[in-house]
Amino acid sequence: MVHGIFERHLDKGTRPGVYPRLSVMHGAVKYLGYADEHSAEPDQVILIEAGQFAVFPPEKWHNIEAMTDDTYFNIDFFVAPEVLMEGAQQRKVIHNGK
Repeated sequence: MVHGIFERHLDKGTRPGVYPRLSVMHGAVKYLGYADEHSAEPDQVILIEAGQFAVFPPEKWHNIEAMTDDTYFNIDFFVAPEVLMEGAQQRKVIHNGK
């Protein structure tokens, strides 16, 4: 039995340089990637089984489906070094001695 987990969406808060990694511990998950929010058919389909993971492109319309009733998985987000450095520069505080 296939179970849709999410409607087609963009991950909130992602941007260029932020990559989601989905790791399956038990069962299987199907990732369906779409060219945009209106595309009728996916342009990318990946089946991720127990013990496997997949890294998806940032800012990609997608949804995922659990392929079994006992599927469990986790999603981690990884940030490209240049994006981290950009964020660090924006947060940099300079003490001016006052």
